Parts: sequence; structure tokens; C-alpha cells
Amino acid sequence: MRLEIVAMFQIRCLPALALLHPDDVPDGYEAVAAELPDAAAELAAYFERQYIGANVGGRRRPPQFAVPEWNQFYRTLGGHGRTNNGVEGWHNRFNNAVNCAHPNVYKLLRHLSQEEDHWRSEVIKIHIRGDERHRRARWQVISDRLQALAERRRNGEVAMADYLRAVAHNFTL
Repeated sequence: MRLEIVAMFQIRCLPALALLHPDDVPDGYEAVAAELPDAAAELAAYFERQYIGANVGGRRRPPQFAVPEWNQFYRTLGGHGRTNNGVEGWHNRFNNAVNCAHPNVYKLLRHLSQEEDHWRSEVIKIHIRGDERHRRARWQVISDRLQALAERRRNGEVAMADYLRAVAHNFTL
């Protein structure tokens, strides 16, 4: 049982690489991959091909998804969102408002106009209140914790392995 918990924790270090400085990601991957259990070898190979770039003869091939495309280090430092949940929420809201799979042009334009009016009023509210829409308290605590960790890593206060372990403690799989 204890071995399974340790293995799952080591696997959680893979997504933690997204919050590592982009230049440190290949070295971070090597450190994480070295500690993964043998049962996760296939997962590690997939992750390396897709996100890091396969190491062939001491040189890395370009990955399927380049590090700058998926890395969230700078967004974390800035306290910005790291997911596309806002876009998905808007899409769901808009689909519910339109209420059909293939609206005609007039219906689509009417709903787009209503949506523009809605977001203009939201922007005005933000300007009046001077703040943005709030996250749930739980997610704000995690975001603040990750931001503080990223700042400490940027300032050289935290070693890479310790940083990845600390970030991984904030993930569940």
C-alpha cells in the first residue's frame, strides 16, 4: 500500500513540470523520470515524446507540443488562471442561451449581441468595484500557494526537486 502511494505521488510530479520555468523542464523531467516506478515507464515515455522531446543520442527531438505551449510558470507567477475553465464556462452559457445545435444567422447574431451587452456590463462592474470576479476560496488558496512557490523558485530559494514535490502536493489525479 505504501509503495502505491509513493508511486502515485511520483506520477503527480509529471504535471508539476508545467509550473517549472520553461528552461528547467527537460532537467526536471529527467529528475522525475528517474524516480518513477518501473510500472510507469510507458507513461514516462509517452510524456517525454509528447511534451519534452525524445532524447536520442544525447539530443532532444522536438516534442509534439513545445514547452512554451503548455508551460504555466509565468502565468502562475502573475497569479493568472492556468486552465481554460473560463472559456468552457462561457461556451456552456452561450450554448444554453442559444438552445439549439445549428442556429440560423439571425438567431446567432441576436445572441451574440446579447452576449456582448452582458460582458460590457460585467466590464463596467469590474471598473466600478475595482476588482475581478472572485475564485472560490479553496482555489484561491491553492493559487496563492503555487504563486508563492514559483516566486521562491525564481529567486533560487527552492531546489528543483523540492519545488516539484511541493507543487505536486497541490494536485490530485
